[in-house]
Amino acid sequence: EDNLRVLQQTGGHYIAGEKMTSGKPTVEAALAHPGRFKTIRDNLEVKEIVVGDGEARKRYVLV
Repeated sequence: EDNLRVLQQTGGHYIAGEKMTSGKPTVEAALAHPGRFKTIRDNLEVKEIVVGDGEARKRYVLV
């Protein structure tokens, strides 16, 4: 969590994988967020979710 905060503060662009079964409050909020998945291909759907505000916000891409 500290490493991700440093990356956010320095303006770095990154992708971090996270287990969706981690039980973290932000992960639970992302999974519970309403909205439809967008179909990319017959076997691929995606939904983008932003949890939180300001520098502490996290963007999740559920695939």
